[in-house]
Order: sequence, then structure tokens, then C-alpha cells
Amino acid sequence: MTPEDKQWLENALKRANEGDPRYQHLLAEFYRFSAGIYKDVPKAIKWYASAANQGHLESQLALGSIYHNALDVPQNLAEAAKWFRLAADQGHCLAQGVLGNMHHFGHGVERNLNEALKWYHLAAEQGDPKSEHNLGGLYFQGLEIPRNLREAAKWFGRAAERGVIGSQKMMGMFFFEGLGVPKNKAKAAEFFRLAGEKGDAECQSNLGHMYCEGEGVPKDAGEGVRWLRMAAKQGLPIAQFRIGCCYYQGEGVPADLPEAAKWIAMAAKGGAPEAQLMLGKLLHDGHGVPQNFAESAKWFRLAAETGHADAQYSLGVVLHNGSGIPTDAPEAFKWFKLAAEQGHDDAMFMVGRAFYSGCGVSKNLAEAARWLRLAALAGHSKARAYLGSMLANGEGIPQDIAKGLEWLSLSADKGDNEALLELAKRHITGDSVPMDREKGLKMLRKSADLGNLNAQAILGILLYSGRLAPQDKVEGLKYMSLAARNDPLRLQKILAAEGL
Repeated sequence: MTPEDKQWLENALKRANEGDPRYQHLLAEFYRFSAGIYKDVPKAIKWYASAANQGHLESQLALGSIYHNALDVPQNLAEAAKWFRLAADQGHCLAQGVLGNMHHFGHGVERNLNEALKWYHLAAEQGDPKSEHNLGGLYFQGLEIPRNLREAAKWFGRAAERGVIGSQKMMGMFFFEGLGVPKNKAKAAEFFRLAGEKGDAECQSNLGHMYCEGEGVPKDAGEGVRWLRMAAKQGLPIAQFRIGCCYYQGEGVPADLPEAAKWIAMAAKGGAPEAQLMLGKLLHDGHGVPQNFAESAKWFRLAAETGHADAQYSLGVVLHNGSGIPTDAPEAFKWFKLAAEQGHDDAMFMVGRAFYSGCGVSKNLAEAARWLRLAALAGHSKARAYLGSMLANGEGIPQDIAKGLEWLSLSADKGDNEALLELAKRHITGDSVPMDREKGLKMLRKSADLGNLNAQAILGILLYSGRLAPQDKVEGLKYMSLAARNDPLRLQKILAAEGL
């Protein structure tokens, strides 16, 4: 130490001992940041505290930072909060922001979101970007305070203008979804680009997807793949999945099923349920990978266990059909019901059909009708056919012929072969509808041409025998042969069941 430095230290000690907070702070800085024999953290903290207790703002901030960040001392968040509060009470925006954060997460103080909101507001109104972002988050989440998307957008917007990546991402989402601001996908793309250019993987993926779909930007699948690759290289599963879909569909890159499967498998292993479902389908069908039913079921199950309704339905299907794995009707019903409870219309139909037939669950026609009605209301054609038939025939539920015929007609209009067969028989015989054999035969032929074995058998015998239809033995034999293919006894069973 030079003579001049020694003189300064003696003078500083004199002034500090006299109670001057400025010199107490300078002396604390000297002991804290000096090297060698002069470094003395306990002395630094002593002088910081002396100055801070006299209201010296910089000393209060220094002590708050030392205890908060464990700088040369063990972390003590309660002590940090005490000093930051003193600085915050003096209006220091960074201290207010930190104190808001400590109340937000219960660090060193009791968790109190209203206190967090108060301190964030004070800091944000002074232009602290982190507090603006955190304030936006509180209003967006609406935990313990009323959710206010407009306020959230206001504060996220201010932080985004100051370059906060998280706020730029949120504003992209807000404009994309129309949350707190009018929906504007072009603005969403601008914000995603800002954050994406700074390396945010989710925003890179979102922007890539928007280019692939032409949402908010001119459609350019090649540009979309470029952005998706940036995100995929950072290990983002959804971006890897989207690249896989681009290779699968040949969008922005040449179609390449093995390459698609590679990216989709990467995303599936990263835990993306959509990718796990897609990988299950690729393995089931042998697209881009060797067919493997057991592996397919494994990936369906992984996605299903995350609550993914499509995966739950797909797992139910392979368990129901025994595709490469043992058939398990009760287990299939369990997964169908989980998907149905999320509003999956195919699953609702399968639950209704299970209750109707007693497959995997005790037969219950009232429950069957309930689930079939839900699926029918969602537009499921086969559910409409089943429900229509149950209502028209009073099967397990009060008969309502008019309503049953209405559901059957809706299903037949969509080309459901069972509904066409049911209506065909009624028109041919005049059962509950005006007899119209020509109309009934047209419906019967349409059902038969759609592959309905019963319709093929009935049409075949009617045409061959000339009963209720102009005789045509050649056509009759053709349809009877279709009905009997691979099983010579099938035709006899069908005709016996129909009383023909």
C-alpha cells in the first residue's frame, strides 16, 4: 500500500468512526474488494450495516445482494429481504423488483402475491423490464389476484419493447391467440421472430410452424423448415416432431419416410405426446420403419398416459383388435372411456358399442344409448346409426320411431352402410315408413357396394329369386358370392338371421 493509500485509509476510518455513512460505505467496499491481507468480509459487512442503518441506499443494496446471492457469506434470504425492503422503501426500482420476486416465490419472506403485485408495480412504473415481465405473468396466471389479460398484455408489451425475450414470446402467443389484444398473426410472427433471433427455441419453432402453414406470414415451407431446424438443434421435441411431419408430407423438404421416422422418434424419446402417437402409428403401419405392433403399442401407451385423447383411443383400438398384442377387452374399454371423457367422438362410439354388446364391460343398453347419443351429437355417423336403430326398435330405451329414423337418415346421408341397410329394409317392407321398394333397393345396393355383408346377402337373394326386386340371377350371384367370400357358411347364417 502506498503512503497515499495509507493516508486515505486513516482518513476513511476516522470519518467512518465519526458516523459518516458515505465513508462507512467506502470503507466497506475497500474491505470487501481488496486483495490479500486487506480483504476482510466481516469488517465490510459491519461497515455496510452501519451505513445502511443510517439510510445509505447503496449499502442497503450491497447487503441485500450479498445475502441474496451468497457472496462471501452463507445465503440468508430473510436478511436479504430486510435490506432490500429498506432500499425499496426509498424508491429504488431494482430493490422493489427483487422484493416483489421474493414475495412472489416466498424466498426469505412469506409468499404473498398481493405484496408481489405491489412491489412489481412500483418497479415496473419506473421502467424495470424484469418487473414489467413478472407483472404481466401475475395478471396472466390469475393466482390469488383476478386474471386480467389486458393488463398482462400491457406489461408484457412494455417488457417486450425493452428486449425481454420471455415477454416477446408471450406477446407472440397473445397476438396469435387473441389474448388481451385483438388476434393478429402477423404481429405474433414479429414477436416470435424477435425472440427467435435471440435463440429462443420455442419461438423459432412457432415461427417455423407459421411459415409452413402460411399463418401471419407468406407460406414458405422451406423457410419454415429452416426455423424448425434451429429449434430442433436445441433439442426442442415439438420442433423435431414438426420437421418429421415435413419429411412425412414432403413440405419444404423432399418426402422421405425413414427421415420422417428418425425425427419423430427423436421427438418421441424427448417426451412429445404427439410424436409418441405418430411413432406408434408409423410402427403399426410399417411406414418408414419396420412394422412392429408391440413397439407401436408401447408408444401409444406412453402418449396415452400423458392424457392424450387420440393416443388413448389408439391404444384402445390395438387392445380391442389384438394388433400384435393379446386382446384385452376390459383394458381397451378403460382407455376408450378415458378418451371419451375428453370428448373424443370415436372413443365415445366405442364406449357406447361396448355397453351395447357387453364387450369389456357389463352390458347396459341405457349407458350404451347415453354414450352413443353423445357421439351422435358430435357428428359420429356410426353412432347415429346405432342410436337410430335403438330408438326405432325400442331396444333398451323407450321407442321413438320418428327420432330413430331421423338419426338413421342423418347417418345414411353420410354413407354409413348399417344405416342404409336399416332404412332399406324399412322402405322395402313399409315398416314405419311409406313402402317404396325402388328407394329401398337403391339404399340396399349402396350399402352392399360399401361392403356390408348383410346387405350383399339380402340383395343377392332378392335379385336371384326375383322376390321384391326385378330378377337378375347374374347380379344376384355376384352379391351372394361377395357375402360368402372366405366363409361358405356365412351366407346361410346371414339369410337365416334375416328370415330369408
